[in-house]
Amino acid sequence: MRSIFVLLLPMTLLFVACSGEQNGEEISGELNLTEEGTTTEDAAAADAENIEEVRTLKRELDTETFREEIQSNDAVLIDVRTDREWDNGRISGSVQMNIHRHEFEEQLSAFPRDQKLYFYCASGRRTQDAMTIAERMGFHNVAHLSQGINSWQRKGFEVERD
Repeated sequence: MRSIFVLLLPMTLLFVACSGEQNGEEISGELNLTEEGTTTEDAAAADAENIEEVRTLKRELDTETFREEIQSNDAVLIDVRTDREWDNGRISGSVQMNIHRHEFEEQLSAFPRDQKLYFYCASGRRTQDAMTIAERMGFHNVAHLSQGINSWQRKGFEVERD
């Protein structure tokens, strides 16, 4: 008798779980519809596409591509280095926003979320952090100079100095 009970209990629980109600909505075993009338699988695929789209706009650019894009775009060019590094030379047209200062996020928040942001530092490490912060703040079109201003200068491209 006990062995029959042990076999029936899991089957009963499975049946109840698959045919019940959840949050007041009837569950259908094969097809779950969202409020918009699409399947949850379609909605998940659309979310995955949107996530991929955001990732493709978070770009790591080589020196030549970076130079071309900042010359032909309406992007904001942001130097995330320290004051001392900034004074030693910077890319023309850039604004300084030291990523290590507490006001970095406040300075970023002054820009509209659809603004294109192009970051650079010395070697490309800090700009990856800057892109992550910007993305978390809702910016979806960010790029950075992959090897920093060091690669810019190695290519012989001009820098401004005071």
